Amino acid sequence: MKQTSTKNSAGFSIIELMVVIAIIGILASIAIPNYRSHIIRVGYVETMSELQLLMTTMEDYYLANNLSYSGNLNTVTGITGTIKTSSGDYTITASQCSDGNGGTRGFSECVKLTATSTTDTFTIDTDGYKTFNNTTGWPE
Repeated sequence: MKQTSTKNSAGFSIIELMVVIAIIGILASIAIPNYRSHIIRVGYVETMSELQLLMTTMEDYYLANNLSYSGNLNTVTGITGTIKTSSGDYTITASQCSDGNGGTRGFSECVKLTATSTTDTFTIDTDGYKTFNNTTGWPE
């Protein structure tokens, strides 16, 4: 006598599960690099925006203080301690601008703001000169 199974099989086969895992892997391999690139770009935009805002604050200070900039960002901003971007990724400092001959120009003429992280450096000065990692201009 032949036995017949009355039980219905339910669920997914191993092949179906492997196909789904492969599709998820392909999508992740595309999405993760794009996401990382986007996060880096957001950090750049934040830093550039905050440097420009701080430069505007420096210009206001310049006009209010006998046409002289300050190398002390704490005096200009009223913030005590290290000046950082909102994310905390970049530390911002102020220094005198280069005179182009190996020397510096005084704070009565120019100030340069520098935002530094572990991997990148942005600068802007009151003449409008901007650099990113020692290359002229900022990322687009």
